[in-house]
Parts: sequence; C-alpha cells; structure tokens
Amino acid sequence: SYTVRLSVVQPTFKGEGTAAKPYQISNGQDLKALSDEYNRNPEKYKGKYWKQTASIDMAGISFSPIGKNAAFEGYYDGNNFPISNLQIKSGLQKVGLFASITGKTTLENIVIAETSTITATHKFASAGAIVGEIQRGSSCTIRNCENRAEVIGSGPMDDTFASDSAHVGGIVGKANGNSLVLNCRNYGSVKLTIPSENHAGGITGGQSST
Repeated sequence: SYTVRLSVVQPTFKGEGTAAKPYQISNGQDLKALSDEYNRNPEKYKGKYWKQTASIDMAGISFSPIGKNAAFEGYYDGNNFPISNLQIKSGLQKVGLFASITGKTTLENIVIAETSTITATHKFASAGAIVGEIQRGSSCTIRNCENRAEVIGSGPMDDTFASDSAHVGGIVGKANGNSLVLNCRNYGSVKLTIPSENHAGGITGGQSST
C-alpha cells in the first residue's frame, strides 16, 4: 500500500482581479502582499482590479512602494477606508504608496491617515503620499483621494548642474502625461529640505503634459 499526500496552495488574494470580482485588500498583510507580488511579477498583475475592504493598520509591517521596479498599471479602489501607520523611508527616486503608475491606471478613494509618514531621500526624488510619479505618456486618473500624512523630501544637496530636480506633493510628487488628479484633498504637511532648485505643492509637486 502507499499514501498519496496532496497539498492545497491557497491563492495569494481573494477575488479574481476583474472589475466584477476584484482582488480584495482587507488588512496590512494583504497590502504588503500586493506590493511584494506586483514588484516581483508585474506582468502577472498588470491591468488587474483591487479593492480595499476594511481600514488597514500598517504598524510593524515593512512596506515597499508598489510599482518600484515596473510602474503599476491597473485599478485600485481604497473604498474610503483609511491606511494608518504606513511608514515609508526610501532612497528610491519615486516614492509613495505607489512608486509610479502608467497607462490608464485609476486610483480612487484612497485615504492615508495622519499617523503615516512618507520620506524620500533621493536628491531627485518624486514623492507623494499616493503616488511618487505618473509616468510620461500616461493617461492615468487619481480621483477622490485624501492624504493626512507628512510627506518629506530630504535628499542631499546637489551642487552640480543637472536637468532634473526633486518634486514633493501631498497627493502626487510629479504628474506627467495626459493625466487627471480630481477631487483630491491634502491635509498633511509637505516638506522639501533639499536646498537647491526643487518643487513642492499641496496636491502635486510638479506636472508636465508630456
């Protein structure tokens, strides 16, 4: 006789990633998994739908910006549930809940609570609570999002001539392309401590139509 052992692998996310049955983000570990999985395999999750189903507390959870390796492309609905205690301090050039987004991405109803802090230390950082940078040539929409966190650009001073600069905003660090930022609110402080030619704003730190 012999014994056959079967192991059942649980799916990483509840849902199917479609508009009708989006992947569900219900706690801090789910949000971390979204970051980890998308950053590991962006092609697998490109164009998928995600929906937050509860308030999320990120206390004690290490988190890397979503789309730090390849820009996020898809749909995320925060459902007006707050994300609290999100602590990001990164030397990446693009820093936020989402490092960068592209294509026709839509982010909506995302709320970053006042217990969160977003800090970028790259001298040419694009940093925002929701998105670090919207990529050039994109047609993204960021709608009905709210930030109450502190957003900081604290990279080293650059004394050499450069065509780039830092951009720090409450919602988006730098918005490029034919993209829209609609009905968003920022109540958090925006600080840019790099003493050179850089840009900061309450909603966006800078924008370009290209």
